[in-house]
Amino acid sequence: MLHEELRAARLKAGLTQEALAKAAGIPRNQVARAERGENITVDTLRKIAVQLPVDQLTLIDMKTMLVDVLPEAEQLFQEAVQTVIHLTQAMRTALTHALTAGQAVESMRRRNALPEREKPESDGQPELMALLRGFEGTVDGILTTYRSASGRDARSLSH
Repeated sequence: MLHEELRAARLKAGLTQEALAKAAGIPRNQVARAERGENITVDTLRKIAVQLPVDQLTLIDMKTMLVDVLPEAEQLFQEAVQTVIHLTQAMRTALTHALTAGQAVESMRRRNALPEREKPESDGQPELMALLRGFEGTVDGILTTYRSASGRDARSLSH
C-alpha cells in the first residue's frame, strides 16, 4: 500500500518526517498523513516522492479505479446523456397527457356536433394532434434507441 511504501522509502533514505517535510517544502503533518494512508493531494504526494529513493508508487488498487474513475470529458458526456434522457422521459409523459386530452376533445366534438353555421373556424386541433403524434414517435424512438444502446430495461428508465 502507498502509505507503507512511503514510510519504508523515508526510512531507507534515513530521513525523519520533519526532514522529509522540509526537503519537500510542506508541513510535517502532510508527511504523517501520507504515511497513515489519509487523504493528501497528488501535488503533495509528488513533492514527497521526489525526495525519496523510489521509481514508482502504487497509488490506487486498479479494481477500485475501474469502478469509480471516468475521464472528465466522458463523465460530462454521460451526465449530459442522462439529462437528455430525463427530459425525454418528461416529454413523453407530457405528450401522453396532451394526446389523451386532445382525444377527449375530439370525442366530445364528434358526439356534440354543432350545426354548420355555429362551428368555429379551425382551431388547429387536428394539425396539433398530428404534430404531437409525430413527436411521440420521435420521443419513443429516442428512448428505445437509448435502452438498446445502454442495455437498460424499461424499468430503469421510469421516473
